[in-house]
Amino acid sequence: MARVAIRTAVAAGALVVLLAALGAGSASATRLCKVPGEGAMCILAGDRYPANTPVKLVQLGKSKFEIGITNVECSASTLEGETTNAGGAGEEAPVTVKFTKRSFTGCVDSKGKACQTKVLRAQWNGGFYGTGNVDGALLFDNEFEFICGTESCIDEVFVVNEGFVRGGILAKVEVKLEELTLVAGAKNCAQHPKWTAIYEVSTPAPLFVTEN
Repeated sequence: MARVAIRTAVAAGALVVLLAALGAGSASATRLCKVPGEGAMCILAGDRYPANTPVKLVQLGKSKFEIGITNVECSASTLEGETTNAGGAGEEAPVTVKFTKRSFTGCVDSKGKACQTKVLRAQWNGGFYGTGNVDGALLFDNEFEFICGTESCIDEVFVVNEGFVRGGILAKVEVKLEELTLVAGAKNCAQHPKWTAIYEVSTPAPLFVTEN
């Protein structure tokens, strides 16, 4: 059976480029808020989520992994963890989060045959970055192993894995992973595999990622 390992991590300098494209300022403080961060909103401590706030992302629809030898679709996945701080000033001081519970189930290849999608590492480390009064970005590193098919690929990446956060009563996280690097495997392995998915933030709710 094929074993496809995909590894990702945040690259030095890539975050600054991403946030500049999203319009984030360099002197702002990132906060996870219960209200939109407009004007004087989210200034009071009661308007903000503190450190150790539980975070849970629940997949909407299907997630898709384009790995070259096949496309893998998973019908369900969840990412759970908690924040480790309350945010800070500047682009390099996000609201950090550790995802310690992650699961991907109901995964099949492009022919509908079952594939096992394994999550590697004890935890995924990430951070929320404010890019405005409501929306933001969720960046995190991760590692997968796919077991399906008859060919094998090993893919590795060292770039920003960005999820765009749309704030709201139930915030949404849009994930798009690209620019992976093929390390070894069959000739049909993709040089640049991709992961796409949409998650709903069930906890905390409501959620607005702000810079103020």
